[in-house]
Amino acid sequence: MSSREIFKEFEFLLEKSQRCFNRLRDLPPYGNSRWEHHFHKAFHIYSKLWKFQQDNREVLTSRGMERWEIGDIASKIGQLYYNYYLRASEIRFLHESYVFYEAIRSRAYFAQSATDPNLAIKQLRYFARFIIICLLLNRREEVWQLLQEFQALISSYIMKYNPPDAQEWRSVIQEVTNFLHADVAMPVPRSPGSNVPFRHSLRAAMNQAEVRAHPHKMLLHDAILVSYYPRQVKIAELPLDSFRMLQTLEWEDKFSSANPPAQEHPMPLSKSGSSNKLAEKAKAGSMENGVEGSGSKAPMENPAKHLVYRPTAMQLLSILTTTMEVMPKESIMLLYISASSGRSDLAKSVPFPSTSCLTNEIAPADLESPPPDNMSDVSVPSMSALTVHSTCSAGDGVHLGTSKSGNSAASSQDSTDCYLLPEDLVHLTRRSLFIVVDSDNSTAFQRLQGNEIGQQAFCLMSPTQRPYELGESGKAGNLLTMFLSGPLMGFCLISGNTDPSIQQLVDLQATMNSVMG
Repeated sequence: MSSREIFKEFEFLLEKSQRCFNRLRDLPPYGNSRWEHHFHKAFHIYSKLWKFQQDNREVLTSRGMERWEIGDIASKIGQLYYNYYLRASEIRFLHESYVFYEAIRSRAYFAQSATDPNLAIKQLRYFARFIIICLLLNRREEVWQLLQEFQALISSYIMKYNPPDAQEWRSVIQEVTNFLHADVAMPVPRSPGSNVPFRHSLRAAMNQAEVRAHPHKMLLHDAILVSYYPRQVKIAELPLDSFRMLQTLEWEDKFSSANPPAQEHPMPLSKSGSSNKLAEKAKAGSMENGVEGSGSKAPMENPAKHLVYRPTAMQLLSILTTTMEVMPKESIMLLYISASSGRSDLAKSVPFPSTSCLTNEIAPADLESPPPDNMSDVSVPSMSALTVHSTCSAGDGVHLGTSKSGNSAASSQDSTDCYLLPEDLVHLTRRSLFIVVDSDNSTAFQRLQGNEIGQQAFCLMSPTQRPYELGESGKAGNLLTMFLSGPLMGFCLISGNTDPSIQQLVDLQATMNSVMG
């Protein structure tokens, strides 16, 4: 091929890959049984594009391809792996995303951002995503390093261009800083020299006898994670409580550590790889016991996790119904709700039908319905399926947010439409349902008997009161979630010992092991 033909082929692949990427972005994050097809198609085209630019780097550079374009392709592949991780819930995909993001940083693909404001924004968005990846992989020291670089880049961007979004980027820095400070209660990182293999969470480890003795059959199929607490520590649309639950709902294997075995890294995208290597391995999940080569899926599958940021009651019920509709009949769905009772609003509450209306808490973009073709394989739930008429008051549920309507009459009605009642979930008991409620009004969900329609429902409820000495939940997260995600952290926090000795941690771990196994 001539240099002109090579460059035209590169432009064709680049445009095609962007179309595939945009199509994925338009997919709803739940309830679509064809999402794998779209991801495999995107993996295939990006694998082909990556190999093509590697094989023809010199020619493409001579024809005008710049380093930031390589970085942009790598960033897109990293985003693919991250979103695939959210769908497939296998942490090895998260590690592969980290590989691409780290390559962008170490090779300074976005170094030209100092002279181009659009490229500077692209670099800042890349850093924000990279920080979330490192947080999910528990690379805390690296997050602090990234935060320092991120802050310097934002300061340079603001001083040089005086952009209208300057305050937004300052807020991002503050969010990351608050998030890191809120999650330092875990005692292990604060104990230098500790080499004790602490179990950071209640996740089941692969080497436990009960896991090896019995064949694994995945029952927990989907997990919907929602958090509504006002002023809760968060990064972008990832609240601290949802972040902790996200990691709790995963098997603990060799890829759960911050540094997995290099020789067993799951899906390398190398120059010598075939053009469809990404797609084939993503589709096959080619790991057996964490080792590449068998072509079968990993023996322990994690549930698909759906992070939904502050949906209204109607949106949440629609998500739950749609997700349950495409689940296997014998599987279980988990609903995690972190929300307050909103007791300060209860004086204005009146009896109301339990189905809520849309509020303007969510940005307009989030209120748009997904394109019809994306949901063609899922029947839309009728309004009657989502509505359970009740005479309960708003105080009998959890608070989902406040209305900002200027109309006093509308505000009075909206204040009652911002609650989710246990009765709203009755129609979901057609399948097995597991509910985790972290709220000061969690006991309201005792009204669910567990067999309203036929299948079993199980509800794990938090204490309704929080010790005053622990401060607000918005600063360090809720207690039940903390104990589920990191029991050591919970015990140390409630005992007031945030910097225990190594021996104290060893003794506490031994006691926990004797109780929990």
